[in-house]
Amino acid sequence: MSPLRLTDEQEMLLGSLREFLDREVPAGMIREYDKEDRPPMELREKMKPLGVFGLTVPEEFGGAGRCVTEAVMVVEELSRVWPALAWIYIGTAFYGGENIYKLGSEEQKRAFLPGLASGDLFFAYALTEPEAGSDTLSIRTRATKEGSAYILEGTKTFISLPDHADWIIVLARTERGDDPRHGLTFFLVPRGSEGLSFNPIEKLGYKGSTLCEVVLDRVPVPEDNILGGPGCRDRGWEQLLKTLDVEHLEIAACGTGLAQGAFDLAKEYAAQRTQFGRPIVKFQAVAHMLADMATNIQASRLMVRECCSLIEEGLPAGLEACMAKYFATETAKKCALDALQIYGGLGYTMECDVQRYVRDSLVLTIGGGTSQILKNQIASLIYKSRR
Repeated sequence: MSPLRLTDEQEMLLGSLREFLDREVPAGMIREYDKEDRPPMELREKMKPLGVFGLTVPEEFGGAGRCVTEAVMVVEELSRVWPALAWIYIGTAFYGGENIYKLGSEEQKRAFLPGLASGDLFFAYALTEPEAGSDTLSIRTRATKEGSAYILEGTKTFISLPDHADWIIVLARTERGDDPRHGLTFFLVPRGSEGLSFNPIEKLGYKGSTLCEVVLDRVPVPEDNILGGPGCRDRGWEQLLKTLDVEHLEIAACGTGLAQGAFDLAKEYAAQRTQFGRPIVKFQAVAHMLADMATNIQASRLMVRECCSLIEEGLPAGLEACMAKYFATETAKKCALDALQIYGGLGYTMECDVQRYVRDSLVLTIGGGTSQILKNQIASLIYKSRR
């Protein structure tokens, strides 16, 4: 069976999601929120009846039965229309559902997964620091044991939507030694914690998904809030490696959906715009741009679906996830820029939606692993794989 052939259930899922987007997310609304850089958190409430938040949660915890493929399809479809809305979905389904399912203790699974499956809970993921971007092992945020709690001190930066999160997953250093991989621990930090504050960061794209510096000024966190339970202290690096493949995959899905959205706009405009007495799609230069866009989008989607299959089968997917993230996000950037080129001068104006796809595409080749770092990883992994 083709990896792109949908089951009846998947057809129904995407059909209901597209109906929702057509009805509840008109272009004018996106422009308004984009201009104000205001997150459409109220759309999470309207999305709950669709059942999409439970796609990363097993049925025993109130979910739809964990299906990474379908959750990734939702990310792609949301990104096609409004990439910032996809990031809000990721906060619940992936930062919350996927991380708690994979890394949480049984008590944490019972406490969080039902609320994540229903869409009632929203998580943020705080990893990056001013001196620790691609070099995660250089993090300086520290957690010091004081009595039965840990005191977190440090600063995280470029964190998506922490100011709207119910919980923030924070990576901190609990021990220092010769091996920087040792002594890292993930903590679950609740909204409203003493000493927790946010500084908004103005950004170029993904308007509607806030970006913040997260300041941890002696934030007290109970020992039981270590992700996975107290026994997972100093196991943060091991836990991080277990989540990287899906993180790369979800961003690859963002890129694929964004590329599709830009292509859809360019395809429609090229058929309508007339110059020299004929639609511009009749000019070979424009037709070839559209052909390249369609081909690369198809390749991106195939790479994403293959990676989904490997993950669901419990097979190694590190190489495939790096390749998918690298290729799909570079494709998104190229497709967005080509779509703007097809629009010409109109595409450069803020009244035209295609410029938003350009702005949104640029961060995808940076966040979650830059294209340059991913190429290093791919080059390393090809010597360790079956390829």
